[in-house]
Amino acid sequence: MLKKWMVGLLAALCVAAPAAAGGAQDAAFISVGGIVTEIRVDEASGISYIALETDDQSPVVLVVSPDTYRAGGEIAVDAAIAGWYDSQAPAPAIYPPQYGAIAVATGLPEGQFFIVDRFDAELVSSNGMLKLTLDDTVPVENRDGTVFDGELGGCVLAVYYGATTRSIPAQATPSRVVVLAPAETLSPELPELTDIAYVVAGTPIEAPAPFYGEANAVMVPLRQLADALHCDVQFDATTGKGSAGGATFEIGSRLYGTVDAAEAQLNAAPALEAGEVYVPLNFFRQAAGLNNAYLFEAQIVIDDEEAMG
Repeated sequence: MLKKWMVGLLAALCVAAPAAAGGAQDAAFISVGGIVTEIRVDEASGISYIALETDDQSPVVLVVSPDTYRAGGEIAVDAAIAGWYDSQAPAPAIYPPQYGAIAVATGLPEGQFFIVDRFDAELVSSNGMLKLTLDDTVPVENRDGTVFDGELGGCVLAVYYGATTRSIPAQATPSRVVVLAPAETLSPELPELTDIAYVVAGTPIEAPAPFYGEANAVMVPLRQLADALHCDVQFDATTGKGSAGGATFEIGSRLYGTVDAAEAQLNAAPALEAGEVYVPLNFFRQAAGLNNAYLFEAQIVIDDEEAMG
């Protein structure tokens, strides 16, 4: 009963990307949502520790600082809330997991949605699922309410919006856009990809080194990892099209297809490097349907064990 009630509240609150394990590279910013069970405030620092019960009834703590952007109403026990954190920021290895929130949203009006993400020059979100269409009527502001008159490409945006189109990516005209971080201030310290070990289905394997692709997606060699998963790979170098794990893909295109779903988008397009097909790491979760595919502490781990987040 709790789960059904919570899902309804969160659906009304925001469109939230699925939470990911620490170090996962699915999107620039990841959301986690649930019902507030406890609020602890450190009076000296002004930091609030917001304990949540998520829709799968697992505990999570959002760390809300005075710098955290807040959308909607006051945070209260028993309220539905969603928080966004930087997927590339280090997270303490403790239980329950704690995430430093760049923004939180609660108590938004019915029919209003909210998202935080880094958007590219075409105003497409980092996971490729939402495209903003702006006109002169849409207010674009800094945090202090002053007008932002710079380029939005590369900025971290808090976006309030309503209905979206049924397209890929979905398109929305926002009611308000707030620039949380201009592009020129964003230079995330990404983990080094040298000496990365691959652990696939619990077994270390040898494979070509990963690299960072578009939107800082971790690009990994498809064939060796798929072989370790006993997954057949087909690829036609002439057309640039292939398939793996029941998913189809094309070099240079974010779109992929599966037998169970219409086409959707990866956070980066597959690439051909030195004769090897590379796919974004989240291909194995998003397209191939495995529970885990993440980079953490100099290891890339891919398996179908219990989801780590």
